[in-house]
Amino acid sequence: MSAARVSSPNETPGAGGCARPGCPQPVVRNAVGRPRLYCSPACRTEAYRQAHPASREPLIVEVDHGSTSSKGRPAGQVWLVRLRRGPHQAVLAIGLGKPSADYLASQIRDVIDPPPLATPARIR
Repeated sequence: MSAARVSSPNETPGAGGCARPGCPQPVVRNAVGRPRLYCSPACRTEAYRQAHPASREPLIVEVDHGSTSSKGRPAGQVWLVRLRRGPHQAVLAIGLGKPSADYLASQIRDVIDPPPLATPARIR
């Protein structure tokens, strides 16, 4: 004899289960307001991550050669700073010298991933 699944009065009628692919959990109905799509916040987060794989890739700060046509400077003297995550990118600065581009990139890296705080001096 197989065990039949009994629905509770709080489950969303006809919707079945959670909107995350592969989740068999029932969705509990709200008393008021918009109906829920996911059985839990964890399922909602996982569904977002499955639908947006690029958001899980690391954020990279790059220093690269920029265009030489705008400033009339020789190749190798014009640099740009770019943020990249997966297929997405944003150019933050163009037309910098190499030291300025490296300094800006290091400042951006410190904002994204701050260095650890210095350990306080021991009290004697």
